Amino acid sequence: MINNPKLAQKSKDQIPLFMTPLFAQTVFQEVLIKKYPNFSKELFFKIGKGIGITYTKKISEKRLPPIQIIKSFLKKLSKRGFGNGQINQINFKSCMGIISFQTSPFAKQYQKTFGTQSECIDFFISGLLSGCFTVVGKKDCYLKETKCVANGDIKCIFELQCESIFQEEFIEQEKVNEVLEWNKIELRESNEQLNNLTKKIIVTKQLKEKDGALNVWNIFICFMPIDLYETTSRIMKWYGKSIKYELLYMSICQAKIAVQFQIDAFGIQKGMPSFLGVFNQLNFFGMGDSKFILNSNEEAHALFLNNNSLAQFNKNKTKDDKYFNFFVEGLIIGGIEESFDDYVKSITIKTKNNTSEYIFKLTKDKEKSINYKCIKEINNKEIQTVLEEHMKHKYYLSKL
Repeated sequence: MINNPKLAQKSKDQIPLFMTPLFAQTVFQEVLIKKYPNFSKELFFKIGKGIGITYTKKISEKRLPPIQIIKSFLKKLSKRGFGNGQINQINFKSCMGIISFQTSPFAKQYQKTFGTQSECIDFFISGLLSGCFTVVGKKDCYLKETKCVANGDIKCIFELQCESIFQEEFIEQEKVNEVLEWNKIELRESNEQLNNLTKKIIVTKQLKEKDGALNVWNIFICFMPIDLYETTSRIMKWYGKSIKYELLYMSICQAKIAVQFQIDAFGIQKGMPSFLGVFNQLNFFGMGDSKFILNSNEEAHALFLNNNSLAQFNKNKTKDDKYFNFFVEGLIIGGIEESFDDYVKSITIKTKNNTSEYIFKLTKDKEKSINYKCIKEINNKEIQTVLEEHMKHKYYLSKL
C-alpha cells in the first residue's frame, strides 16, 4: 500500500484513507463499551466484517487459491497497521481455523492505556477476519479471539467458528453494509488515496513500518478506509442510540491536550501559533486543504477545500445532525478554547462543490458553550474521566 503509485492518483471520486492514531481508537472503543457494552462489541465486529467481506471479494477477483486469498488479506491488514497475522490452521469442512498475530499494535495500545484487560478486545479485527473467511469459505464464518495481548498473552489468537460468537445479536449485518455503501466506500485500491500531507510523511520516511505496525512521530497509527467515528455514530443512530456528545467531547479533549502539550514541550506561543499547530493536523487526517480565519472575538471561519469525502458527509446530513463531523468540529472547538480563551456556542456549515465552510460563533460565557453542553449531556463521570485523562501523552505507545 505504501509504495503503490496508484495511491498518488487524484480523482474527485477517490476516498481518502484515514490515518487514525491508535490511542484515540482505544479511547473511543472504551467509551462506547462503557455506555453500550454488548451492542458496541457487536458493532465493531460487524463494521469490520463488512469491510473484510468487501476487501476479500476484491482480492478474489484475481482467482487465487483460498489460502493465497487469506494470505493476501492478512498482508493488506499488515500494510494498514493492524499487525502481522499468520495462518496456523485452516479446514473449512470441519470448521477449524486459527489465525495468530505475533504483533498486535491495537491490543498493545489498549493495554498501555487501560492496563491489562480481563477479556479480549480486538472486536474490529475479529470482524475483519470473519469477513474474509465468510467469502473464502462460502458460508457465514466467525473468528473468535481466544487469546489477546491486552490480556497479557504473548499473541492474539483467533479461532474459526461456524456459528455466531454472540449470545444475542442486536445488529443486522445488512444495515451495517448499507451505511458503508452510503459512504461510497468501495474499498478498491484505485479508489483509495492519501492526502498530500500524509504522502509527504511517507516520502520523507517519517512513517515507520515494521511487522505490521505503523509509527509516525512515535505514535502508532492505522489506515482506515472509512471515518470510523462517523460510521459508528450513524449506525448507532439507526438503532436509537447516540454517542454524538461523547464523540464531540472526545475530540475537544484531544485538541486541548495537544495545544497544551505544544505550549509546554516546545514553547509555542499561546494564541494563533498554538491553534494552527493543531488545526493544520486536519490535513494530516485526510480533511483536505484547510484555512482558518478569526474575524473577531465573536466569530471564526474554517474552510476545507477540495475534500469530496467531507463535502459528501455535510451534504447528506439530516436536520437533526446538529454536530455532524465530530472530529473536525471538536478539534476546532478545543483548539479555540485552549488557545484563545473563548468558547464556541454554535456552528453553521455551508457546503458548495467540494468545499465546506464552518462558521463558529464565540462567547465568553462557558455555560453557553457547546463544550459545557457536552458534559451535561454525557452525564457520566466515568466516561468523562476516560475522555479527559486517557488521551494524554503518557499513554502513547512508544514501542511494541
